[in-house]
Amino acid sequence: MSTILIFIAALLACSLLAIWRFRVKSRRGSLPWISAFQDAQTRKLLPEERSAVENYLDNLSQIQQVPGPTGASAAPISLTLNAESNSVVILTHSITRYGITTDDPNKWRYYLDSVEVHLPPFWEQYINDENNVELILTDTLPLVISLNGHTLQEYMQESRGYALQNTASTQASIRGEESEQIELLNIRQETHEEYALSRPAGLREALLIVASFLLFFFCLITPDVFVPWMIGGAILLLAAGLWGLFAPPSKSALREIHCLRGTPRRWGLFGENNQEQINNISLGIIDLIYPAHWQPYITQDLGQQTDIDIYLDRHVARQGRFLSLHDEVKNFPLQHWLRSTVIAIGSLLVLFMLLFWIPLDMPIKFTLSWMKGAQTIEATTVKQLEKAGVRVGDTLHLSGKGMCNIHSGATWSGQSNSPFMPFDCSQIIWNDAPALPLPESDLVNKAMALSQAVNRQLHPKPEDDSRVSASLRSAIQKSGMVLLDDFGDIVLKTADLCAAEDECVRLKNALVNLGNSKDWNALVKRANAGKLDGVNVLLRPVSAESLENLVTTSTAP
Repeated sequence: MSTILIFIAALLACSLLAIWRFRVKSRRGSLPWISAFQDAQTRKLLPEERSAVENYLDNLSQIQQVPGPTGASAAPISLTLNAESNSVVILTHSITRYGITTDDPNKWRYYLDSVEVHLPPFWEQYINDENNVELILTDTLPLVISLNGHTLQEYMQESRGYALQNTASTQASIRGEESEQIELLNIRQETHEEYALSRPAGLREALLIVASFLLFFFCLITPDVFVPWMIGGAILLLAAGLWGLFAPPSKSALREIHCLRGTPRRWGLFGENNQEQINNISLGIIDLIYPAHWQPYITQDLGQQTDIDIYLDRHVARQGRFLSLHDEVKNFPLQHWLRSTVIAIGSLLVLFMLLFWIPLDMPIKFTLSWMKGAQTIEATTVKQLEKAGVRVGDTLHLSGKGMCNIHSGATWSGQSNSPFMPFDCSQIIWNDAPALPLPESDLVNKAMALSQAVNRQLHPKPEDDSRVSASLRSAIQKSGMVLLDDFGDIVLKTADLCAAEDECVRLKNALVNLGNSKDWNALVKRANAGKLDGVNVLLRPVSAESLENLVTTSTAP
């Protein structure tokens, strides 16, 4: 019952998590450019703010109808509010301005990372390194409605009827228009090889894989009721780790790269050393940031018109024909030593746990023996076997004399089908090992006593004590008959050995016939009462041999 409750609780938790994730994703899907800013916050657009935005857009559309080039940041197409414009996005970010040589009169473009935005031209002087920006979504570009505390509402109240015009950028934190212009050739997404340079090292995914290995190990030693849950969790962790390491990046994860054409120049200052000169190269108004290992080669393109691919953060991805991060990663793949080391250490940890965990010791030895290959070892003595270094899985060819270990159990019952103790061959005494003494057992002693009594009477020796005279015994032997001079002793020893009714049935029947009794119990009572003492039985040789065979069969193991 508890397992069912746990399953239902886990199912409800997963359902709630999936619903919450879907709502967040759908909310961000309505504003796809928000995914570029993970720290962005949102709020509702106030009615007075919407009125100010509408007035600004009306004035902007009138200015766009005026012919002639302007240096203002007029949008290439009209900005129109929609249903998503009621949400204001608040963030703190740097603003990048590009001056591009195109036929479009609106040559200034403003970007927040890879997102192009429309910035009112009268706010250009308030741009800082880090800016507090509020945006709303339009049908074309996000519109900046507030920059560093300055709002469209304040502007429209202070300057009603003011015609939008160029504002000087003397106080801006970016370069002026007098710099060389550059040509925008294309805007593309970075390749998978270029993305690999900024991809995380994979430490989190490596830890997930190691955690899955540990869960798989604990599945071997935990109760069966928890094994399916642990296997499921381990598979999910392993899949998440492998997906994070080898899954191709999504389109939203790939950053934009601007393909520009211009003349890179070095703006050297007095007192700068050679190591710092690599950061003093500009393309028009853009200060370029090169990879450190490109320093000896970038001087070949200085002062010449060159195609350069850069990120929005001014890092160079390609320059000219020979310098390319894509080609470097393609020809010299990255080696992620950190994640490989973490996975290797985790695998060794699990392997050592398998080796030193007693229940799992033998399977590992069998596996190692299988990997090494089976070996055939021949030996004739114990010393040769010790020197051979036998391992689990090897094949042994042993020659010599041996015997099984015979030990007596403390719980042996006389009712067993076998009159002897069982042989245990788990321990073999081989060649020069000392022979074990015969096992001490009442059953064996009784069998030996019966066998010796019958043998003594059937095959008497001159030195044996006998109840009949030597002359009578000699005369009986000459007549070809066999004398049993103590028949009662044989009956008592047989009853002592074969206590159960189903034991020694044929021997008992033979003795009943020789004793001329009604049944076996009556014969035993007569023997116990002493009525068979001194009773002699004469047997023909055939009958004597038959009796000896019956005794041998009854006392055999």
